[in-house]
Amino acid sequence: MSPDFLLPDATALALDQAQLTPESITVTVRTTAAAANCPQCQHRSTRVHSRYRRTLSDVPCTGLTLRLALRIRRFFCQQSDCSRRIFTERLPTVVAPAA
Repeated sequence: MSPDFLLPDATALALDQAQLTPESITVTVRTTAAAANCPQCQHRSTRVHSRYRRTLSDVPCTGLTLRLALRIRRFFCQQSDCSRRIFTERLPTVVAPAA
């Protein structure tokens, strides 16, 4: 069985690691898209600025805390007339931007 069943959206994420402890299940994933659209001007960018980790928790699964550790990228907006210079890639099929 493929470990993709652990992913909320296997088309947008790749599994890096799954860790099981007596108290929790932690799934570490990264995004797979080569580019992202600026949320302001919708211009597509491939130029990565930086990366950061975002951790989401879900309701317990079989009595264990379930955590999703996302490795998210920030991109430069390369559209010269866009006022947003840096933006974070969005994963609407996984989590809302401010959730």
